[in-house]
Amino acid sequence: MYTTHSLKSKSIKVEQKELDQLARLALHQYERTFSSINFFAKETSTIYKVVDSHQQEYALKIYEEASSNEDDNQIEILILDAIKEKGTIQAPEIITNRLGEKLTYYQDAVFTNPRRISVTKWLKGEDLNDNESELAFINLGKLMGELHLILKNIKLPEGITPKKWDKVLYFRDEEPNYKKKKNSKKVDEEFIDVIEHAIPILDTELKRIYIQEPPQLLHGDINPWNIKLEKEKLSILDFEDAIYGPRIHELAIMLYYYKEDKRFSYKLVKDRVLEGYLQVNPIKEYKDSDIEILMLARLANFLNYVLILEGDFEEFIKKGKSKLKSFIEA
Repeated sequence: MYTTHSLKSKSIKVEQKELDQLARLALHQYERTFSSINFFAKETSTIYKVVDSHQQEYALKIYEEASSNEDDNQIEILILDAIKEKGTIQAPEIITNRLGEKLTYYQDAVFTNPRRISVTKWLKGEDLNDNESELAFINLGKLMGELHLILKNIKLPEGITPKKWDKVLYFRDEEPNYKKKKNSKKVDEEFIDVIEHAIPILDTELKRIYIQEPPQLLHGDINPWNIKLEKEKLSILDFEDAIYGPRIHELAIMLYYYKEDKRFSYKLVKDRVLEGYLQVNPIKEYKDSDIEILMLARLANFLNYVLILEGDFEEFIKKGKSKLKSFIEA
C-alpha cells in the first residue's frame, strides 16, 4: 500500500545540487558554527542532517512551495513551541537565526524566489515503522491524546489560517489533476467517472463528520515515519501538514497506514491506539463507518495527488479506483 511517505518522496522539482547549495548558504544565517551537512530525505520538504562544532545534531528543513505556505510553517513553529512549553510529549525544538526568528528566508541571484527554512534539534530514535508492538500502539494513542490537549489550547494569530479537512481536495488551490490533459495517459475514462462520482459523496460525508464535535488543530499526517521510538518512548515530528478538524480525522489518518498492513490486525491497531488515547483524553464515541469514510476520502485525495508526481503509480491507481468503485456501487 502506498503511503504519503512513499508517494511524496518521488516528487523532485528542484535539482538536488541546487538544494544542497541552498542549505549550506542558509546555515550562514545562524550563530552556530556547523561542521557538516548531509542530505537526509526529500518528501514534502527537503531535510538535511547538520552537525555543529560541539557535535550537536540538527535537522535543516527546506519547505516546498507546492506542499506548504508561510501560514503552514508558522503554525508548525507555534505547535513546536507549545509542545516545548507544556513538556508532556517530545518533539523537535526549533532554534532561532541571527535575527532571533524561527523561520528563515533565503534569496539570492540563483534562488530569486525566497525559500523558507527552519532548523530544529535532531530528534533521536528509530522510525516507528518496522518497530511496532502492542505497547507501542498504546503509547502512540497516549501521545496523540496528549498532543490534542496541547493543540486544543493553541490560539492562532489573526490572519493565520490552517487547512480544513472538510472536502476531499482540501489543500489550498488544489485542483482536480485527473481532468488535466497532461495526465490523460495516467488515467482512463473509467477512473475519471469513478472519482467524479466519489468526490461529491465523500465531500458531503466529510462535512457531516466535521461538525460532530468542535474542530481543533490537528497534526494532519501522523504516520509510522514521523513517530520516533527510543527505549519504548515515542516522540513526534513534521507538523507542516497541520489541519483544523474533529479528532476522529486524526485517528482515521493514522489508521489509514495500517488498514492493509499484513503484519498486523487492523482491529488490534485501532483498539490499542484508542486504549492509549482514552487514558489521557476522552473522545466522543464514533462509528467505524465514519473512519472508513475518512480513509476513503484520504485515498481519493492521494489518487488525485499522485498524478503530479514522477514515478510509476499504475498499480496504486488501479487498486484505488477499484476501492472507490466498490464504495459508490454499495
